[in-house]
Amino acid sequence: MAGLSKSFMERVAFLNGGPLVKSPVPWVMLTEQHRMPPTIRTVVAELFYNTQDRQLTDAESIGKREDPPYWPQIVQLFPSLAATRILCIPTAGKETRSVGTGMHSYCNMEEVDNLMEVVSKLVKLAGVDGKEVAICTMYEGQREAIDLRIRGDKDYDEIDVKNVDGYQGREKSIVLLSLVRSNKDNDFGFTTNPNRLNVSLSRSREMLIIFANFEMMRRNGKQIFKRLYRQLPIGMK
Repeated sequence: MAGLSKSFMERVAFLNGGPLVKSPVPWVMLTEQHRMPPTIRTVVAELFYNTQDRQLTDAESIGKREDPPYWPQIVQLFPSLAATRILCIPTAGKETRSVGTGMHSYCNMEEVDNLMEVVSKLVKLAGVDGKEVAICTMYEGQREAIDLRIRGDKDYDEIDVKNVDGYQGREKSIVLLSLVRSNKDNDFGFTTNPNRLNVSLSRSREMLIIFANFEMMRRNGKQIFKRLYRQLPIGMK
């Protein structure tokens, strides 16, 4: 499991004949992005990229991008997306140890129910093609639970469902992110890993919908989650 804490690019940058040690392989930090809307880029940049000497900016193509044809229907269903392109769906629920191939994983069935309700609105009411949608979750147990629900409806056949470790390098117009964890200890587990969090927040070309126990996020002791909460629309109220 320790290996999952390092991204593929980190391995390339620091691999030198076997062990992960610093090497002279040249690499640079991203300074211009070509995928995310500016409001999502702002969140990602403040968490992972911006420093006193370096700022993550948008490529010129971002400003020239037209809204997708389903955008008016999306805004009608979820008005707050018009301003932020980020929608926060609070879900307390109850995390449980998953069963099946993800035996040592977690799932949150209330979060699955809420996510499926949004998926239904996107596809069946707003007319979004399933191939434009990705569901990304931090835990394999949650991926399995969502996948069982998705595969039961032919309208959802082309929706991409993966855990975060399988989503590096991918992108979709609409990303639904399920954070899963909900417990009295305010413990998000490896969800607070910066690499995983960066990947999960930065995959969207049009909008990002996050399902989480945001009150637990607010109380979490990890500084990265405190900063994330303050950057999200729900934490700005």
